Amino acid sequence: MDAKVSEFGKIGDILVLPLFQGADKAPNNALNGLSRTQRSLVNDALSSDSFSGKSGKHLHVWTADCQVVLVGMGECPSEKECRDGGAKTLAALSKDQGTNITVRFTTGWTTSMMSLFAEGMILRDYDFDKYLQKDEDDVQGDWSLDCQASARHQDA
Repeated sequence: MDAKVSEFGKIGDILVLPLFQGADKAPNNALNGLSRTQRSLVNDALSSDSFSGKSGKHLHVWTADCQVVLVGMGECPSEKECRDGGAKTLAALSKDQGTNITVRFTTGWTTSMMSLFAEGMILRDYDFDKYLQKDEDDVQGDWSLDCQASARHQDA
């Protein structure tokens, strides 16, 4: 997995928004780069009863150019819950929808919580396949992870 950290910018094939319980609208900068229709779909999903933000809950919003995954983190996740949240999010994704993942950390996230979430995704991607026989049809690209946060978290 190729991982990098950047400020809010372009989004990949899959946009992951880890949100805390009680989020009824998208935080600032969370939907930058999405079209008006895509923003509307995500905001409708957040304001409905379909997504509660409870720990471990996922909601996939399919749009034309980008799949948006809303990840519930609960009210105040522990270190283990942050790491598990990242791992479970990657496990729920399929490379058929693309391999470029953008994770946007917004309101309420600390630098340590962000790093634990990303660590969970990286650890979940690990495969020990040294002795595994591979078919040519099964070869898919590696994941590319872009963790985006505001500038104040970049130097930490």
